[in-house]
Amino acid sequence: MIRRTHLVSTVGGLDTPTNGEGSSKIKDADGILTVTKSTFQNNSAKQGGAIDNDGNSAHVNFNRIIGNTASKGIAIYNNNDDDSTVDATLNWWGSNNNPSKYVSGNVNVKPWMVLTIKKNTTTIQNGDTSTLTTNLLYDNLGKYHNPVDGNVPNVQVTFTGSHGSLN
Repeated sequence: MIRRTHLVSTVGGLDTPTNGEGSSKIKDADGILTVTKSTFQNNSAKQGGAIDNDGNSAHVNFNRIIGNTASKGIAIYNNNDDDSTVDATLNWWGSNNNPSKYVSGNVNVKPWMVLTIKKNTTTIQNGDTSTLTTNLLYDNLGKYHNPVDGNVPNVQVTFTGSHGSLN
């Protein structure tokens, strides 16, 4: 089990490939992989920019998976011949949009976590301020996920605004 890990900006991964395939940050072979409350950001490999699964099964839940690159499985690649599935549900993929484009092979990404933003006022006059509160406690179907049962790692979020728009 891998928990509360930050794997940011790696190329090639933890092992040194000898077959020219490249490797991702986590490569699972013939085991049961469980990854939770971790961050995979800006990693690069030939297969699975964040995770390359050759094992029996994998459970990858409540993680931040953002900005990874690979020619097969931008973030997660499942290369199993036995039809096992990678459970990659309830992750934050850097967007509220369907993350299916970030995986390859038999990988289930539905449901996924979405960023919710709440404001404390509806109108802000010139020179006024407003507080925005964000969370990753709801999935794309609107279901609440209590942090006691699992949560995406917390990070600080900064917004800038101009003429009523947030960036």
